[in-house]
Amino acid sequence: MQIATPDDPIWQEAYEQLPAAQRDVFHAPGFAKACAAGLYQDHQVRCAIETDAPNGPIIYPFVERELGPMAPWSDTAQSLRDATGLYGRGGVVCASPAVDDLGSFHAELADHFQQRRIITSFDRYHPVLRNQAASDPRTEVRETGDFVVVSLAPDMEAIEASYKGKQRNTLRKAERFGVSVEFDDTGQSLDAFLEIHADTMKRQSAGAFYYFPRSFYETLLRELPENTLFANAYYEDEIVSMDLILYQGPYAHLFLSGTLPEHLDKSPNTKLKHESFRYLKERGVEHYLLGGGHKGQDGVYKYKRSFAPADATPSLIGCTVFGDDAYRELNREFEQRGALTCKDRFQFYEA
Repeated sequence: MQIATPDDPIWQEAYEQLPAAQRDVFHAPGFAKACAAGLYQDHQVRCAIETDAPNGPIIYPFVERELGPMAPWSDTAQSLRDATGLYGRGGVVCASPAVDDLGSFHAELADHFQQRRIITSFDRYHPVLRNQAASDPRTEVRETGDFVVVSLAPDMEAIEASYKGKQRNTLRKAERFGVSVEFDDTGQSLDAFLEIHADTMKRQSAGAFYYFPRSFYETLLRELPENTLFANAYYEDEIVSMDLILYQGPYAHLFLSGTLPEHLDKSPNTKLKHESFRYLKERGVEHYLLGGGHKGQDGVYKYKRSFAPADATPSLIGCTVFGDDAYRELNREFEQRGALTCKDRFQFYEA
């Protein structure tokens, strides 16, 4: 097993050797480069890679983080680290989940983490690949609600017929308003997206982390030009709603989205979703992963579910504890200080 950086050619080589059905954009080194440039500038983006497994490569991208800055008052935290998946869907992916291959891989990864004083790893699993099955046997897997996946296998008439009745009516309303959709794979509409997305995040009272810097998007466009797509809804020549879509092979992800509030009454995002299904289907995408809500089955979740009433699947997360003693000691320090505000989370020390 080797630990690679996003610039290490071995990561790209191993990624390309995965079968198409096991290859998702969130495991690509190009996506990791964007995360390193924009989201995790204070941390280390890495990938554990096994290229000598008899059944094909095994890869596991992760972010290594120092715990000291999260708890500057804790002496224990100053020498500890953790690992977390990149923003999106992660976990181990491999050509074939052979027990012997994975057993050796996880043993070596555990040794590496223990040497680095990494006490936990956390992942959000891919709901179609179901790659929680490739996790370390010690990993605790939990269900965190539903994840909406739209199957693009049927023809467009069947896809539209599967929408909830209200959503079909909403689509007609957008069309009566004359909402149109265009797709941009060049990044020319980045400035418009940054403005619309920032406005949407402000209305949702999102934390500072979710205001991704321009460097993130610019790196995406440079490193993954064939996998990055802006879907733009227009009303009277103005972009009023936008989705950022990331896709690779059979999988596409609704990564980020935003709509100008003064145009919500025209339902531009409904038209945007509908035309995106058509666009992605024509490019061979089989599954469009819309995701879930912000908090359980909230309005965001219900909106996404209305496009695929029969296609929700459990959203799974997992955590592995590697340094049991240090983990318990850190938990004790947090509890004694009254700082255990995230006690129900695996990585309880996060703000």
